[in-house]
Amino acid sequence: MFKGLKAKGHSYQFHPLELGFVGYSGVGKTTLLTQIIALLKDDWKLAFVKHDAHRFEVDKEDKDSFRATEAGASSSFISNAEHFAWMAQGSLPYFSQRSIFLDYDALLIEGHKALAIDKVVVLDRDYSVLNALPDESLATVLAYVGEAQEPQKSLPLNRPYFQRDDIAGIAQWVEEHWQAKLNLRPMKGLVLAGGLSTRMGEDKGRLRYHNKPQAIQAFETLEALGVSSYLSLRDGQWTSDERADYPIIEDQFKNLGPMGGILSAMNEDPQAAWVVIACDLPLLGKAPLEQLLQNRQAQKLATAYRSSSDNLPEPLCAIYEPNIRLRLFEALGLGLSCPRKVLINSNTLLLEPYDDRALTNVNTAEEYRNIRSMIEENTL
Repeated sequence: MFKGLKAKGHSYQFHPLELGFVGYSGVGKTTLLTQIIALLKDDWKLAFVKHDAHRFEVDKEDKDSFRATEAGASSSFISNAEHFAWMAQGSLPYFSQRSIFLDYDALLIEGHKALAIDKVVVLDRDYSVLNALPDESLATVLAYVGEAQEPQKSLPLNRPYFQRDDIAGIAQWVEEHWQAKLNLRPMKGLVLAGGLSTRMGEDKGRLRYHNKPQAIQAFETLEALGVSSYLSLRDGQWTSDERADYPIIEDQFKNLGPMGGILSAMNEDPQAAWVVIACDLPLLGKAPLEQLLQNRQAQKLATAYRSSSDNLPEPLCAIYEPNIRLRLFEALGLGLSCPRKVLINSNTLLLEPYDDRALTNVNTAEEYRNIRSMIEENTL
């Protein structure tokens, strides 16, 4: 089914918020997991992986997909508007394991005793399953579940113990475990100011709406919210004196627009969540950004405002979580360099617009003059 490879330096197999439930057959793992899923499904988009040590078949002999497999196809895919299924021969490649679960908030795994992933041990009556766990796997045990109210034998690690019928308590612990992992992510800010400003005719980041360059205004707004921030610039953009007082991330990806700036930041710190804003949003004040931060759901790939004009995600005032880095690179591999298309096709939390003006984008000299005039005359 799956190759039990664990990439060096990585702390998960399928998903950053994965949690395995291991134990011998007959101890009630599936029942326990389905009850946990039922309690968490309203707040978490969950995926489920089951490792079956025995041979199993999911296709039927009279179905077209079965006939295709019999004829020699290594994989078959069937779908309609509500469902899809993918059946394949052999093992799922390691890179695919990371990719196919990207759009789920978290992952529950039944089985895979040998994998050194976060796990809960569902104990049998004799606790003999503990002897079946390799040392590397045993070291990643986070909790135990057993029949009795209290452990009946000494356990190898000092970990929480739950009685098997305490479904609410186990589900709460699972949710708190995932949330604790999410809380470890650093939050950083990125002001995208590395564009060519072709339509404007001059550097948009240097334009002044509030008595200072707009890129600096945006940077200081993020910093005022407690978000350690950076300016995203091209190589050679701005003088050394202008750069001296601000942390800079130079674009590592040429001619990719905002996508290049975002990926450059995520390469700088792949573990961070990045609050990304463009330097051409002069009406974006502190309040919309504060609301974005407060409503963020870190288990999603991104949190963004919905455009008031077309209901699509606004990609240049959004929070990009670490997992979306893989999706961004996948998009580049498909020839796409538009962050909005990535957000549309990903597990993105969309917030209703803060107001109709906060994300007003200024691209031309005429738009600049109009907005600055309205700011000066206080007519906005």
